[in-house]
Amino acid sequence: MNKHRVNILLIANNEQDYINIRQLLSEIDDTSFENWILYLEWVASYESALQMIEHKQHDVYLIDGQFNNGGGVALLQKIVADGCRTPLILLINPQDQLVAVKEGGATDYLNKEQLNAPLLERSIRYAIKSGQMENLQKSHHALMRWARKRTGLLKRVNKRYREEINGHSQAENELKQSEEKYRTLIDNIQDGVLSLQDGRIIFANESMAKMIGYTVDEIIGFKFMDIVDPEDLKILARHDERISDEVQSETEDNSLVSQVKEYEFNLLHKNTLPGTNKNSRVMVNITLGPITYQGKVATIATVKDITTRKQIEQQLRKLSQVVHQSPISILITDTQGNIEYVNPEFTKITGYLRKEVVGQNPRILKSGEHPIEYYQKLWETITAGGTWRGEICNRKKNGELYWEYATISAITNKEGGISNFLAINEDITERKRVLAELQRYRHHLQEVVKERTIELTKANEKLQQEATERMRLVETLRESRERLRLQYNGIPIPMYTWQRVSNDFVLIDYNDAASTTIQGRIIDYMGRKSSEMFKGSPHILHDFESCFTKKTTVRRKAPYQLLTTKETKYFVTSYIFVPPNLVLVHMDDITERQQAEEKLKEIQDHLEELIAARTSELESINKELQHQFNKWNQSDQSLLDSNEQQLKLALDSTIVGTWDWNVETGEMDVSSQWAAMLGYSGEEVKEHVRSWAGLMHLDDIARVIDKLNSHFAGETPVYEAEHRLRTKTGEWKWILGRGTVVERDENGRVLRVTGIHRDITQRKFLEEELRKYKEWFESLIKTSNDWVWEMDKSMLYTYLSPQVYDMLGYEPAEILNQKNSHFMSPEEAARVTSLFMERFVSRKPLVAIKWFCLHKDGHAVTLQTNGLPYYDADGIFCGYRGTHREMP
Repeated sequence: MNKHRVNILLIANNEQDYINIRQLLSEIDDTSFENWILYLEWVASYESALQMIEHKQHDVYLIDGQFNNGGGVALLQKIVADGCRTPLILLINPQDQLVAVKEGGATDYLNKEQLNAPLLERSIRYAIKSGQMENLQKSHHALMRWARKRTGLLKRVNKRYREEINGHSQAENELKQSEEKYRTLIDNIQDGVLSLQDGRIIFANESMAKMIGYTVDEIIGFKFMDIVDPEDLKILARHDERISDEVQSETEDNSLVSQVKEYEFNLLHKNTLPGTNKNSRVMVNITLGPITYQGKVATIATVKDITTRKQIEQQLRKLSQVVHQSPISILITDTQGNIEYVNPEFTKITGYLRKEVVGQNPRILKSGEHPIEYYQKLWETITAGGTWRGEICNRKKNGELYWEYATISAITNKEGGISNFLAINEDITERKRVLAELQRYRHHLQEVVKERTIELTKANEKLQQEATERMRLVETLRESRERLRLQYNGIPIPMYTWQRVSNDFVLIDYNDAASTTIQGRIIDYMGRKSSEMFKGSPHILHDFESCFTKKTTVRRKAPYQLLTTKETKYFVTSYIFVPPNLVLVHMDDITERQQAEEKLKEIQDHLEELIAARTSELESINKELQHQFNKWNQSDQSLLDSNEQQLKLALDSTIVGTWDWNVETGEMDVSSQWAAMLGYSGEEVKEHVRSWAGLMHLDDIARVIDKLNSHFAGETPVYEAEHRLRTKTGEWKWILGRGTVVERDENGRVLRVTGIHRDITQRKFLEEELRKYKEWFESLIKTSNDWVWEMDKSMLYTYLSPQVYDMLGYEPAEILNQKNSHFMSPEEAARVTSLFMERFVSRKPLVAIKWFCLHKDGHAVTLQTNGLPYYDADGIFCGYRGTHREMP
C-alpha cells in the first residue's frame, strides 16, 4: 500500500533543535502512523520561513517560541492572520506564557525541556487529524455554497430557457464573438495558459508556446509530462493522477467541484539536446483547475515564468548567509541611527546579544575617547550620501575598550533616497597593540644600534689589526696542510679515506702505501661504493657501519683477498671515525707475523709433547713467554691511548656545547663547541653569565629566568628552555638549553649548575614551515566545494573533509575506516569496487570515474572521482588521495 508523505517544516534559529527533533522522529515506530511517512525540513531565518510558508507545501508547522529572539509567537499570529489553515505546533520553554500560546492560534504546544518521542508523535498525529478535519469542513461548506448557488442559477436558467430558444442563432453569434474576444485576450496576456485532457495539451496561448520555445501548433498534442524536467518528475509523481483526472472530480450530477492546485517545477525548453544532460530549463509556477471541454472533463492551467525571481531569491539567500557568517562585524541602522540588524561577529566582539542592541543607538558603544566633533563629521558625511572611513575606539559590554576600523555608508532605495545606514567594522585592537609594541621596539633598536655602532667602530679597528694576522695564519695553515698531506702519503701502512653518502661509503682518497699494495691500480676504485666492492664480504660492510654508527674505532684481524691480485694476506684492519662523515681505514699487513705465530704454535705443540722430559727447558720457555706477555700488555696500553685520543676527537667535533655556571660568582665556563655554535672562538667569549645574557634575545630573557627559578625552587627535575642567541655575524640562532643543579649549600641555596646547549634553528624553521603548510591546507579544504579524501591500500577511508556532510549527510566520523560500498547499492558497490581495485593494483591514477551513491536520507547522489597513489619515504605504496565532486 502506498504511504502518504507528511511534510513537516521546523522554524527555529538553533541547529541543535533541528538535530533533536530529527532524532525524536527517527525513534517513532513506522507502524505508529499507518499510511503516513514523516519528512522533516528546517529553516533558520525569518524571511526564508515566510517564503516556504507562502509555497504551502507543508502539512504541519513546528515553530520555536524563541525563534528570531522570542518572535516565534508573533510569527505564528502572522501566519494565522494571513489565512493559513495548516496545523501549527508551538515549541515553548517553561517560562513562556501559555496565554500567548492560546492567543497565537496554535493547534498544540510542546514543552521543549519535557519533549520526547511519544509526546511528539501524539502532537503530530493530533495536528494531522485536525488538518484533515479542517479540509473536510472546508470542502463541505464549499459544496453547500456551490449547491445553493447552483440551485438558484438553475432556476434562473429555467426561466430564461424558452426566451433563449427563440434567440438561439443570435446567442451563437454572440458566443462566437465572445470566444474570439477571450481568445484574443488570452493570446495577449503575458502568462502562459494551456488546457489538458487525458494528459495531453489541447490548447495553449502564444505566451505559453514562446515560454518553452515552440509555436502553438507544435505544442498542441504534446503529453504534458514530456515537457516536465525529468528531475522534477519525482516531485509530481504523486500528483500525476491529479493533473490528468483527479483534479477534475465530479459530483453525482456531473457538475464540477473547484479544486485549484498550485505547483512549482521546471519545464524543458525546445533547445534541450536529446540524450544529454544539457537541458534548458524554465522554472514556472503553475495553477491547475477543472473545466469542461466538449462535454468531457479537462484541466486548465495558468503558467508563470519565475526563473528570474528564483535566481534573485537564491542570490539574496547567498548574500544573507555571507553577511551572517562574515568574520567582520556588520551593523545596519535606520535613518535615525537606531540599530535594526547586527551579525554574530558583532555579538562576539562587543559581548552584547542581538536582542539587547536592536532598537538602540550605536552610542551605547561610545567610549568617550573621541570629541563630539569627530562624530558630527561622521554623521554629516553619511547623511550626505558619502562614505566615512576611520578608526573608532568603542567600549564592550564588560567595559573593555577596543578599536575598530569602520566603513560606514548609506543604503539607498530605488527612488535614490536613503533608507538605511551600513557599518562594516574590523576589529584592529590587536593590530594597534602590535604597532605600539613595534614602535617601542623601534626606539629600543635605535638605542641598540647606536650602542652597536660604537662597538662596531671599535671592533672594526680591531678587525683591521687582526686581518693581517689572519692572512698570515691562512698561509701557515696552507703550509701545514701540505705537510700533513706529505705525512699522510709517507705513512708506510696502506690508508684509505671513505666518505658516508646516503646509506653507503665511497672511496675518496688513499696514500702512497695503498697504491703500492694494490700495484698502482687503486685509481680504478676511486668513487666506488663499499657495497659494490665488498658485496661478498658482509663482515667488512658491518665494520664500516659499526664504526660510523657508534662513532668509534673498530679493529678486525682476519685474512683478506686483495681485489687486484686476488692474493690472500693477513691484515689488522682499523676503522677510525673522523667527524663529521669520514671513516679512515688503515691495514697493517701481518702475513709474516701470522705465519710466524702459526709456526710458533707448531713448536709449542711439539714442546708440550716433550714437557715431561724437559722441565728445565720449560722454565726457560715460560720466562720467554712471560716476556712476550709483557710486550703484549705494552701494545694494549698504546691501543688504549689511541682510543682516548679518538674519543677526544669525537667530543671536540660534536654539535653540543657544554657550560658550567658558578651561581655565586657569576663565572661561567663554556666549551669551545658552545662558542663555535655562535661563530666565536673560546677566547672571544667572556666566561661570565652576563656574556650569555647579553647575547640573548630580549623577548626570551624573562621566560628563561622563570625556567631557571622554577628549577632552582625544585619545581622541575631539570632546567629546559628554548631561546635565541645572537651569533657573531648578528644573526639569531634558536638554542635548546638543558641543565641541572649539581651543588647546593647546607641551606639549599644553589651554588653550581651545569648543562648543555644544542642548536635547534633548523628544527624551528621546519616547525614554522609545517605550521604555514597546515594553515594553507586547512584554508584550501574549507574553501573547496569538493570532498577531499584519503584511502589506505585496503580502500578504507583514513581522512575525509567536512564537505562529505554537504554531499551525503554523513559526518566524517561515520565514514572513517569505511569503504565506498558502505553507502552504495550492492550492484553499484560491485561495479565501483572492481574499477577501484583495478587501479589500486596497477597504481594508475583515478581519472573522472563517475559512480552513484546513496545520501543518508536515501536519495541518489552522483559523484565524480579523481585521485593519485601516494607512497611513504621508502617508496612503499600506502594508498590513494583525491577528491569527490558532486555532479548534476
